[in-house]
Amino acid sequence: MPHALLTVAGVQFSYEDSGAPVGSTSYVTLVLAHGAVFHAPIFRRMFQYAAENNMRLVAVTLRDYPGSTPFTAAEHAALRSPDSTVQASMIRDRGFELAEFLAWFIRTENIPPMSFSSSYDDGCGDVAGGMAILGWSWGNCMTLSMLAHAGSLPTELQDFLNPYMRTLFVYDPPHFVFGAPNPTLEELYVPQRDPRVPANAVSELFTNWVSRYYLHSDTVLGNLPALSRAELFSGIAQDAADSLSPDTQLSIQRMSAAEIDVVADFSVMQRSHIAMMDVDLSVYHGNAWRALLEKTTWPRLRVVHVWCDRSPGEIVYAAWFAHKMMMESVSAEGRRVVFEQMERANHFPHWDQPEVTVRMLAKLT
Repeated sequence: MPHALLTVAGVQFSYEDSGAPVGSTSYVTLVLAHGAVFHAPIFRRMFQYAAENNMRLVAVTLRDYPGSTPFTAAEHAALRSPDSTVQASMIRDRGFELAEFLAWFIRTENIPPMSFSSSYDDGCGDVAGGMAILGWSWGNCMTLSMLAHAGSLPTELQDFLNPYMRTLFVYDPPHFVFGAPNPTLEELYVPQRDPRVPANAVSELFTNWVSRYYLHSDTVLGNLPALSRAELFSGIAQDAADSLSPDTQLSIQRMSAAEIDVVADFSVMQRSHIAMMDVDLSVYHGNAWRALLEKTTWPRLRVVHVWCDRSPGEIVYAAWFAHKMMMESVSAEGRRVVFEQMERANHFPHWDQPEVTVRMLAKLT
């Protein structure tokens, strides 16, 4: 499995590449942006299934994670600034860096651009090649930032990326990605937001909480967009399913100690992740709004929101909020957004069910 380093805009990124499917000139390149704590190697189990689905998987390690450039003191200060415009600039710049990474990879690897069938019309018809981008969990803050501010990229970079930009996967995001209001801890427990949890215990609690399986009510799972806020929270499971069952064993328990050492960086929780969660919600809401409801840049790019129906309640709340956001703001000027419920999956289907996950993403791309 190739590993590589690159320097773009003065920043170093580490990434892993499954490689191009042998003999294919029409494969889709799927760039994977990881979530909090669990970084790029968390996607490795998917790589062996890429070629058979005519896909090339590229897992990029984001800033402040092992192998990529740490945040500078100035960037840490901007992240924690009381001024939301300073915070917004910090998040915007991470999106710019991601766009530069995509362009670098395209140029370096000469991947196939999109090609369209003769019957293709406004999102309908067959498409081959091109690039899809997936943000998992917190990683959506970075991918949505890139799309939200794409119109501010240099014109040459916008034009260069345009023939490749095919699909954005908003994959099991938490609610703050959309700037959704924070529920009370009684309504929706999130250990990182609990002031009673000591700083040195947050990472372990988070890891166990986020990797469990939650059995939410059938009412929630079957009628999500139609629910009121009260109905939603009354049907969200706060307690996880029995972890002794093979089907609901914690994802973290399916990893060896050696694997955990490779896929996780627990120090990032206090270093930058909690600060990322505490960014003014208007920053993330503005990014999500521009990314999903405007399509002046890369107009052919479609958006697929995948939510896993046994993830923590925070993820279900995010899907509900995104549905409401789309329903209240339907516009011919907005992007085409598709919602996909991944059944019987927790927050780590790429680890627990890698073959199923790759097959699903290939179908939706």
